[in-house]
Amino acid sequence: MALGGLIVVALLAGAALYVPRYIRTHASPGSNGSQPSTAQPAAQPASSDAPVDISAAPDDAVPVNTPAADTNTPPVQATPSPADDAAAKAQAEEARRQREEAARKAAELKEAAHEADQMTARAAAVSQSLDNLRAQQARQGYGLRGDMSAAEELMKTNLQRAQSAIDQGDGAKAKEYLDLAQPQLEKLESFLGR
Repeated sequence: MALGGLIVVALLAGAALYVPRYIRTHASPGSNGSQPSTAQPAAQPASSDAPVDISAAPDDAVPVNTPAADTNTPPVQATPSPADDAAAKAQAEEARRQREEAARKAAELKEAAHEADQMTARAAAVSQSLDNLRAQQARQGYGLRGDMSAAEELMKTNLQRAQSAIDQGDGAKAKEYLDLAQPQLEKLESFLGR
């Protein structure tokens, strides 16, 4: 009898230890709101080559073949092709060339504007002196020499065209007109003894 009681106590103690663990392990997720403590092995994804048995699946279940994501591999970065690399280099070279061209034109325009300002001031002084000379000669019944009058008109015309080119941002064209006006201005200054 003592032996039977000892066996019963041992069975109850074993059941007290084993049953709660068994209940926690096999409890359904919705029964007490807790998740199972032991992780179930993940189902192996079906390979894309293996046939899928649709008849064994429930009516609302749709079989999906999704490969397992490998979290250890780094993301693959697309390497630029040689053609893309060459195109990028060509674009960078073209942009650099355009910046240099814009800087050259800006410097050319600035220089032309400075030269035009100086020549305009000199031309105004020459024109005033020629007007005084014309007035003096007119009182004596004479007129200004024809070549000097023509040089003055050419000088004024080329200076006006140079200023117009500067206003339009064309430094090269302005320089051309200033180069045409320069000899006429020097000729008049020489005539006036300057």
